[in-house]
Amino acid sequence: MLPIASSRLHVADLTALAQEQTHTLSALSTALGVASARLVGLTPTDIEAGLQDELADHVTPEQWDRNLALARATYAVTASWQPITERSDTTVAVPSPVVDVFFDPPVDRYWAEVHETTGAAR
Repeated sequence: MLPIASSRLHVADLTALAQEQTHTLSALSTALGVASARLVGLTPTDIEAGLQDELADHVTPEQWDRNLALARATYAVTASWQPITERSDTTVAVPSPVVDVFFDPPVDRYWAEVHETTGAAR
């Protein structure tokens, strides 16, 4: 028996948010990372610590400030998103039996003519 998964669709234009907050799309990974962190239930403190670990040695102070603003804006935009949890119900789908379907392709006329005249095997 296979569990039936239910899912929610979350929509946010993080590309536009990254462009608006940082004036570049190179920070899109910050927005996507924050949205993902939100879905697994990380706190803003956890997210900022992760962002610090990932970006501190690679960006200028101005870029850091913009990425931090983007992270906070993304967290606010995704405020209604609940963390993903394991399902606790027992709804299952009954698997269907596998059915063999045979395909017998039509005979290639050219091959049939060669076979008839030469006795060649396929």
